[in-house]
Amino acid sequence: MDSQPPPRPEEIAAIFAAVRAELASREWDSIEELEAHMGRFMARQNAAPQPDLGGLTPDELAQVLYGDWRGPGPLRVVRELPLAEIEAAPWFLVARTLMTLIQRHGPIKATQAGNLPRSVVRLFLDGILSTESRERFGDAGLGSINEQDMSVIHIPRVLLEISKLIRNKKGRFVLTREGRALLPDDRAGELYAVLFEACFRGLDLAYLDGAPEAPVFQQLIGYALVRLRDLAGEWIPARDVDERALHPGVRPEVPVPSPLWDPIETLVETRLLLPLERFGLVERREVPREPLKYPRDEVRKNPLYDRFLVDGRLRVMRG
Repeated sequence: MDSQPPPRPEEIAAIFAAVRAELASREWDSIEELEAHMGRFMARQNAAPQPDLGGLTPDELAQVLYGDWRGPGPLRVVRELPLAEIEAAPWFLVARTLMTLIQRHGPIKATQAGNLPRSVVRLFLDGILSTESRERFGDAGLGSINEQDMSVIHIPRVLLEISKLIRNKKGRFVLTREGRALLPDDRAGELYAVLFEACFRGLDLAYLDGAPEAPVFQQLIGYALVRLRDLAGEWIPARDVDERALHPGVRPEVPVPSPLWDPIETLVETRLLLPLERFGLVERREVPREPLKYPRDEVRKNPLYDRFLVDGRLRVMRG
């Protein structure tokens, strides 16, 4: 997760070409003069916006990919949102509800597999499912559903453990000190941010779909978050996200698409758009399809996206 993806060959060639041109631009009186000049030259290069980086500079891209998302860069996660703005986000709602259950009723005994017991899963299902769905399942059906069968329950529980907000202590789920501290209403925004970062920077996103590992996709996920903020103000085809929002270094690192399946589309769907939906940041709709054609989805960001994933550079400039 912390290792940087290698530069693409064309990026390396472009850098060397620029350096050679600069070296040949004049004669140098000393090695020290040359080194000082090239240091200034590279600093200017790293601070110059690059069209193929979505207008980011190399320095800004490095902050997005490897910074902590809390500073004055192109991607800053706001940690002070009020509960009213985020309380309906499915993964946040389930995670906070589970924390509240533990706080009010004490530790929850885990199954042998380390999951929530069916009795607790049933409580969530009664709150999540529609009346029609509950009637279709029936009491016996609902009572036989395991945590790992419902990603909307399972993933928030996993994120809570990754964040060290709950832990399995001797076979029982308990709140940690950090978990108790983030449960009050006035800390909800911080809890939401912690869960979001646990998803995209702590969880191995391959866990969401079971597809082959694609570490570069996850390493470059911050770039996609910035690009979606700029691109998805209006409805855009979901299948266009891979071309318009992903860093150009992602495609060479995944299997070559076949006529029947493009793995990039799966990764975008399950490791980017689905989590963003579950955090209430994007929405989708199905476009009416032509006969014998596959259905097509469009996506756009919700107003919460711009409130939560802000451009920290703008705030610094205004200040």
